[in-house]
Amino acid sequence: MLHYLRESPSPLSLCSGPLCGHVRNEATAMALYYLYTATKTDDRCIHQASSHSPAISMLREAADLNDGIAESAVNDFEVVLFGAQHGALSSLAEGVSQRISNQLQGIFEGASVEDPSGDSAATLAACVVGG
Repeated sequence: MLHYLRESPSPLSLCSGPLCGHVRNEATAMALYYLYTATKTDDRCIHQASSHSPAISMLREAADLNDGIAESAVNDFEVVLFGAQHGALSSLAEGVSQRISNQLQGIFEGASVEDPSGDSAATLAACVVGG
């Protein structure tokens, strides 16, 4: 994928092509991935059929939907790719933000990539989603 984007696949030469510019202009990793796969193959050939999109993301512009999106990522086995735009939690009420932070922690623990005895849910959310 990096080669297709005219980026070096080496971690020693980051941002040698247009990728960092896309990210600076707030393109999400999920959007870039789906653009890439849409140009390279038939989406149905590489992604499991689902009654709805198996990839969901919390967005700043749709903050009122983020609580339901995070809940879907926790409870819906058809969701296989979950993301969050930087600052997606910044405009939410404290109670909603805390509930989503707890859901994020559940997602990471369920995927076995977060130690439940480690950082708090709020610290994890700040790291993953930012402010």
